[in-house]
Amino acid sequence: MERPRDVPESDTDSCIYCGGSERITRDHIPPKCLFPKPRATDLITVPACQNCNAGFADDDEYFRFAMVTASFEHPAGRKLWQDSVVPRTFKRHPALIRGMVKTVRTVELKSASGLYLGKAPVIPFGRRRINRVIRRIRRGLNWHHFENLAPSDKEILVVSNPKPLSLAVQSVLKDATRLGKVGDGSIFAYRYAYVPSQPEASSWILQFYSRLNFIGLSIPDDLQDEVGVTAPG
Repeated sequence: MERPRDVPESDTDSCIYCGGSERITRDHIPPKCLFPKPRATDLITVPACQNCNAGFADDDEYFRFAMVTASFEHPAGRKLWQDSVVPRTFKRHPALIRGMVKTVRTVELKSASGLYLGKAPVIPFGRRRINRVIRRIRRGLNWHHFENLAPSDKEILVVSNPKPLSLAVQSVLKDATRLGKVGDGSIFAYRYAYVPSQPEASSWILQFYSRLNFIGLSIPDDLQDEVGVTAPG
């Protein structure tokens, strides 16, 4: 198979998520709500039908709440918290906020050397819901760069802690030298790599607010045993 090349974004008649061809709009990758105003002029968008696009709204707001809560020290994270999360999310989704408050727990903090640093409140955000957004971002970026290669959610493994990964997967990630970013990259940046002979096998490192990292791996069935991980069913 010929090595795929990065291609510019173009119009299409189909939604990259469901394949529908009616009421095609543009979905922002990552969600534009992660960027405080004035937003960067190079936001990435991909074709999506109106139904799919509208269906992402609640997950996007939840994802922003999770990312901003963990990034309050970042200038953009703090601005979003003050300008958007507090006046809008709290008002529009009171049930979500009440549910989050009920799940707050206290944990002990320790340094890398094991030194006790005291206790702090922690909100345990739902991994399944976070991963849904990460998979969508991963699919959108794949279309943005290759246009005809958009894996399904079931083909994408999301990893938030790279330590348990097999050596084979870690070696693939080391080759992720292709860079991408929105704006100056402080809010969203990524690296990616793919296998030239099997481009559907690829790795993507996504970074939010200069510190929160996720890995999105597209692993075809015939390679899962080799790399030692299993894509979600």
